[in-house]
Amino acid sequence: MHLRRSIQVILALTVVAAFGCGPSSSKGVHVKGIVLLNGQPLAIENGPPMEDGAFEVSLYAHGKEEIPAATATDGSFECLTPLAEPGKYKLVVLFPDPAQGDGSDSLGGKFDMDKSPISVDIPEDQRGKTLDLGTFELSKYMEAESN
Repeated sequence: MHLRRSIQVILALTVVAAFGCGPSSSKGVHVKGIVLLNGQPLAIENGPPMEDGAFEVSLYAHGKEEIPAATATDGSFECLTPLAEPGKYKLVVLFPDPAQGDGSDSLGGKFDMDKSPISVDIPEDQRGKTLDLGTFELSKYMEAESN
């Protein structure tokens, strides 16, 4: 009797873990893309090999919570949670320089929450889907700023 009850509890927990409880995340928009600088993934010149997550990417909408993304050495990123609401977001990119040791941004804060010139529009019809934002070449935005 106890074994049967234990099996029922384990099955119930498995279903909750697999499908979650509460609102379905499939109603949000899964977002991914690639960030490059001068055609290359972000890297430290003459530095040690980069680890996954060596640069930070997030999406931010004014007055809303920042949505962090997982990053990889090839420059790709994917938001860790789906965006709850379609709309306009800023792409925030920070690239801590390990040589500085103080967490200084190698990009000079040009793509932080306040200054990032990169705006992305997440359409309503993307709910429940994965939206590939494509490739963002940061040098293009840096050149536009200097002109």
